[in-house]
Amino acid sequence: MIPLETIMRHAASFPDAPAIETSGAVLSWSGYRKSVSDITPWLSRVLSQPTATVVVEAAASAQVFSLTSALATLGVPWVAVDPSASDKKRRDQLKRVSPDMVARSGEGGDLVLHLTRTGDLVEFDSIPTVPRSTRTHKRPFRSLGFTSGTTGTAKLVRRTVPSEARRNAHFIDRFGFGPNDRFLLAMPLSHASGHGWARTFLTAGATVVIGKPDSEAIASRITEGAITATLLVPPVLEEVIATLIRDHPRSQVPTQLRFLLTGGRHVATSLVAKTFRVFGPVLHSYYGTTETGVNAIANPQDLMIDPRTSGYAVDGSSIRIINEEGEILPDGAVGRVVIGSYMNAGSYDTGQIPTVMIDSVDHILTADIGYIGSDADLRILGRGSHSIAATACGDIIGLEEDLRLLPGVGGAAVVADSIRDGLYVFLAASNLEEGDKHLLRYLAARLAALRGVRLPIATKVVPELRFSPTGKFDSIRTLAPIGA
Repeated sequence: MIPLETIMRHAASFPDAPAIETSGAVLSWSGYRKSVSDITPWLSRVLSQPTATVVVEAAASAQVFSLTSALATLGVPWVAVDPSASDKKRRDQLKRVSPDMVARSGEGGDLVLHLTRTGDLVEFDSIPTVPRSTRTHKRPFRSLGFTSGTTGTAKLVRRTVPSEARRNAHFIDRFGFGPNDRFLLAMPLSHASGHGWARTFLTAGATVVIGKPDSEAIASRITEGAITATLLVPPVLEEVIATLIRDHPRSQVPTQLRFLLTGGRHVATSLVAKTFRVFGPVLHSYYGTTETGVNAIANPQDLMIDPRTSGYAVDGSSIRIINEEGEILPDGAVGRVVIGSYMNAGSYDTGQIPTVMIDSVDHILTADIGYIGSDADLRILGRGSHSIAATACGDIIGLEEDLRLLPGVGGAAVVADSIRDGLYVFLAASNLEEGDKHLLRYLAARLAALRGVRLPIATKVVPELRFSPTGKFDSIRTLAPIGA
């Protein structure tokens, strides 16, 4: 999280103000400063190698914030691994990072630190007190993060150029974040945007409230916990809105919320409308990738005018559209989205990130398809595949919107299949006769054609759609038997 220097500045200004809140405790800024100061010397000793890295395989907590702040102070990169992921996925991610330390939740929820080189296990509350070293480790900047894996196996992304200070300063100035804000962090740490925005709010001197990733608990925190800001991925936001509409069927919900951010997956137009009805004009959506950072934001006014907009490029981001030959396309023409930004990552652990050079700036080639609108806003049509022509994919997001309107369909997801160069359509519908399923498949194919899709379509009718804790559609779990 944020380094000790920033914590000390806030602790000097408002020592007793809350920095971190959990359901059972409050950590003040002075307490935060002491916690980080106490553990940093020991961490400096056990993580003395210039290439040291740490994996956090635990839920967010005050101890995790103190640990990661100490790591930020020392310049040691850390990356979160989802503790609820399969054993195979977690083993693969640990192998690829090869960490010097793994932080896991022990019995009772307290952190236990596993020093992988020696095999030692150290409880967070038992970290030894050691003298502060007069020597400082000069480490080159490094940061790590895993992609979601929606277009294949999750990739380990590496950065060697710092960008956080500029990013934080821009968003704090743009949205006026400050010490009076209370940011609800209800996303798992494996969702990098969640703790990324938490760091922005902490940098501004705000309070971070750690909540459970449960729609009922989130709704309660927002309505009763004086929350002013939060980030919720669309599937979670949908559940929270449904909970609040159930409890407040005829009125706007009274809250102190002024900044509600969503993104990472397309926000359905119906969800945009329901969110405005429940909270008023506070919804913002962002566009970006793990490799490129936050590159476009749509404000409430933008979403009111057109819920399909992906927003406008943020400070320091160049968003262009190119064709299959790498040529820049004019506004309105559909192609592949490429992004040049000071937030761009440098490489994957397996090699270089595909880029194209535009105006002497490297632009990362994304898997997203879209175009630049007449007002210079970005319009994302869906996520394709590097092996499928962008113009053959049509309007994937529009297709999802159409499919949700079919009778008996409770949800829809469309995924590009790079192996067979086609689209998989998943429809959530239960208690249907086989003839009804055949009809849905036929209608899905017809709607795809109307949305400009020129690819083979395979439609699966499933009882429900399943999403990862970070809000990404999970086709493997969706196709698994119920209860698996």
